Amino acid sequence: RCVIVLIGDGMGFEQLKAASLYGYGREGALAMQQMPHQGQAQTYPAGGPDKVTDSAAGGTAIATGRKVNNGVVSVALPGDGQPMMTALEFYSRLGRMTGLVSTTDIADATPAAFGAHVASRKMFPEIADCYFKNTRPNVLFGGASAAGVTPEKAQAAGYTVLRDRLDLRDAPVEPDVFLSGQFTVTYMYDRFTGEVEDAERLPTLSEMTAKALAVLSTDPDGFFLMVEGARIDHSGHGNHLERNVFETLEFDRTVETVLRWAAQRDDVLVIVTADHETGGLKVVADRGIGRMPEVTWSTKGHTGVPVPLFAQGP
Repeated sequence: RCVIVLIGDGMGFEQLKAASLYGYGREGALAMQQMPHQGQAQTYPAGGPDKVTDSAAGGTAIATGRKVNNGVVSVALPGDGQPMMTALEFYSRLGRMTGLVSTTDIADATPAAFGAHVASRKMFPEIADCYFKNTRPNVLFGGASAAGVTPEKAQAAGYTVLRDRLDLRDAPVEPDVFLSGQFTVTYMYDRFTGEVEDAERLPTLSEMTAKALAVLSTDPDGFFLMVEGARIDHSGHGNHLERNVFETLEFDRTVETVLRWAAQRDDVLVIVTADHETGGLKVVADRGIGRMPEVTWSTKGHTGVPVPLFAQGP
């Protein structure tokens, strides 16, 4: 009855290897790597395997089961341009609660692929309108943007706006609630090094996800939730290893949070994957637990290498 999809944006197999070596001193130690069903997925957009996807096309493929052109958000392009039903909408039309959680602007491409239908991922006001007027996820936790999801738009649509960790903690946990968490998003590594002011006020991905689970599980008939670890991708674009490793580890803590919650039930499908790999990361040598491995990067863009796929549940 419950479907939870976790997407590590930009997360390839080498990102998992680097994070596991740093965090645990060995390969294969992440929570997601203990899940019973494991595989890999190709990530190309419409046009064939020789093309490299962006997050809009990658997210759309996961959300709808159909490939589209880069930049397209859950409409049939190539094709007639009509909206394509997403997994979130399928659950919503059954009358069940839904949610989207991300560590980037909640109107960005990956969450938008589940809750919006636009010809271009840059149509932020239209994406916000899709959320608030059409799909209406009960939980929208991520960053705000002046061009898209704003406090004013959320409040006008009947959402309670949350701005920090205290708001998140105190937000109501009840059926049919509508919460718009518009938080400052930062890198976990920058919090670790003390470069983020008032970091204690800012919820982490695992904390946002725990709250989303508490809220959505008030629906006795089940729910749909998509969770994105977006800054794995951002740090990959910058070839910043420390940020990449810390983001991957926080994403894995989020997976662990979900698996711990799901262990109490027998009706929860959990899927963990990525929309593409970013940076062409390659681990060259292990330097031991608590030390960053030696790596190389081949690009500051996306690559077409296969990405991890883990699952458990009915």
